[in-house]
Amino acid sequence: MARLQISCITKTGMDSPVERISHISGFSSGTRWTHSVDDAISRLEHGVNTYYIRFGVLEANVILAKHNRNKYLKTDSDTPQTDYLMSLPVCP
Repeated sequence: MARLQISCITKTGMDSPVERISHISGFSSGTRWTHSVDDAISRLEHGVNTYYIRFGVLEANVILAKHNRNKYLKTDSDTPQTDYLMSLPVCP
């Protein structure tokens, strides 16, 4: 199981927690990878990958969440006021 650091996201422009991010991306062994959110959810559920982000010197694991029976990604450090995944820069 590969543990991948997410360094940027692609946003959809939607306000729904389920639809705000379409893709996550980062680097592993010097190569850029990009996963759709649906692919990342499947990879988490099947134990293929785990994901994390860094904010400052801290790390937060990316986990699955549900809203109205729809799955989405969030960090285990999110609060009602702070969505760390949405705080990442937009991918170039």
